[in-house]
Amino acid sequence: SAEGYFRLLWEASRGNPRVATYIWLQCLEVIGDKRLKVRLFSDNSNEMLEKLDSELLFVLAAVCQHENLSAEDLATCINVPYDFADFAIRFLTEGGLLETKGLDPGRTTLSPRHYISVLNALRGKHLLFE
Repeated sequence: SAEGYFRLLWEASRGNPRVATYIWLQCLEVIGDKRLKVRLFSDNSNEMLEKLDSELLFVLAAVCQHENLSAEDLATCINVPYDFADFAIRFLTEGGLLETKGLDPGRTTLSPRHYISVLNALRGKHLLFE
């Protein structure tokens, strides 16, 4: 039912409007001129997160804690060379875990697609404290 679907959507997004909107739009499929079909959503990012080494997990934690960072800010924040910070941002962006901040392309933020999985993984490894 619609009520059950939206309850699941709320739980999956943990009430985050940006994440909920992203998931909702990804679940819509056009099937006619004025008809949409709503599919269930799934998340396969746990496999990707399990393969990341600790340095990249620290990068995700830093971005999560600061909401968005540039490569220069990241290098300062986690005390790594700029080249590594730049590589890490590009690598995690290509993997879909990070995305460019809309109004400021020099900064990156967590991707709404993997937002909840990243939070869960970081909490599970005790890298995110709230």
